[in-house]
Amino acid sequence: MSTQQKESNIPAHTNKSVAVFSLNPTTHACPIIRIISPLTENNWAISWCAEYINSAWHFNIDHAKTVDLIIIQRHFPAPFTAETIKKLLKLNIPIIYETDDLFFDIPRKHTSHKNLKKCKPYIKWVVKSADQIVTSTDILKTSLCKHTTKPIHVLKNTIDFKLFSSSPKMKRNSFNILIAGTSTHQSDWDIIKAPLLEVLKKHQGKVRAIFFGHLPRAFQNNPAVDLIDFQGDYKQYANTLKRLSIQAALVPLEKTAFNDCKSNIKWLEYSSAGIPGIYSNSTPYNSCIENGKTGLLADNTKTAWLQAIESLINNPEYAIELATHSQAIVRNGYTIDNLPKNYFSLFDNLIGKGHKSTVISELSITPTLIKEKMLSKFSVFLNKHFLWRLKSHRKL
Repeated sequence: MSTQQKESNIPAHTNKSVAVFSLNPTTHACPIIRIISPLTENNWAISWCAEYINSAWHFNIDHAKTVDLIIIQRHFPAPFTAETIKKLLKLNIPIIYETDDLFFDIPRKHTSHKNLKKCKPYIKWVVKSADQIVTSTDILKTSLCKHTTKPIHVLKNTIDFKLFSSSPKMKRNSFNILIAGTSTHQSDWDIIKAPLLEVLKKHQGKVRAIFFGHLPRAFQNNPAVDLIDFQGDYKQYANTLKRLSIQAALVPLEKTAFNDCKSNIKWLEYSSAGIPGIYSNSTPYNSCIENGKTGLLADNTKTAWLQAIESLINNPEYAIELATHSQAIVRNGYTIDNLPKNYFSLFDNLIGKGHKSTVISELSITPTLIKEKMLSKFSVFLNKHFLWRLKSHRKL
C-alpha cells in the first residue's frame, strides 16, 4: 500500500474510518477543504484510496472493504473508473458522493469541457446510486435534485483560518492587484481585461497586476504584470498568499449555471489572508458579502469594474478597512473551529447502515457502456481486417 493510500490525518482516539476515491491528491484544495480538514476535526480516520503512480491510476478496493464509509468525490466517476465503482457499489458499506461543482453543465469554453463531458453519464450513475449526496451550495443542491431522488445535503465550505491568517498590507512602492486561478478562468478574466489594462496604463509605475497560476495572453509582455506559477499544493498556496504584498484581489465570474453553483471559497481565503476583494455581483459572492463593508460587488461591465478598482487605488485606507471587516466576519463565522455540533451527524449516522443498492441506478450508464463496448469491438475488427492494409501501404 502506498503512502497516499495509507490512513492519513488519523486522530489517536478515533474509531471511525472513511475511504476516499478522488482524482485529486490529498495536497490539493478540494480534498483538504471538503474532506480532510473537516472530517479530521471530527476524529475520522481518512484513507485516500486512489493514487497516480508511474503514469497509471491505482485504486485500493481491498482497503475500502474495511472502513465505515466510502466517499466518491467530484469527477472520479469516469469511463476508466467504471469497474472500480461497480465493485464499490457491491460492498455493503454506505456511499457518499461529494461534489462542489456542477459537472452536468460544463460551459463549452471551459478548458476541460471535452473530458468532463465524457464523465457526465458516470457521474449521473453515482448520483443515482450513492446513499447520500453532499454539496457545497444550495443552488448546486437544487441542480442535482433534477437527477436523483437520493437525499442531498449542503455542507458549506469552511476555512482553516490559521493556514491563511495574515494582517492586511498597506501599499508600499506600488498598489498590487492579485488575479488568481488556472487557465479554466479564461472567460472570467475576459470581464476584467479591458478595465485592468486601462488601470495599468493610467497608473503606470504605480500599480502592478500579479497573476497567480496563469497569465492570459492579453497581459503577456506587459511590464506592469508579474506571474506566479500555479501551486497545486494547497498549503504552499496559502503560505505564498500570506507572504505577498497585495492591496486588492479581483474575482470576476461569468454568468453561467456552472458558476452560479460555485462556492465563496476565494472570499474565505482572501479575507482570512487580509486581502480586500472585488467580486462579480453573482450568487457565490452576493450571498455572503456585504457590499462596501466586507468586499466590493461589481456588475460584469467595464465601467463597474473600472470604478471599483479605482476606488481602492485612490483610497488604500478604505481597502484596509474592507480587509479588516471581512477577516473578522470569516474568522467568527466561517472557520473549521466554528462548525456546528450537528455538522457531522450525516457521516456519523451512516455508520453501520450498509449500502442500499438499486437496479434502476445502473440504467443511466448502461447505454454508454454498451456504446463503448460496440465501438471497441468495431475498432478491433477494423484493425484486423482493414486498417492494417493502410498502415502497410504507408510503409511502401
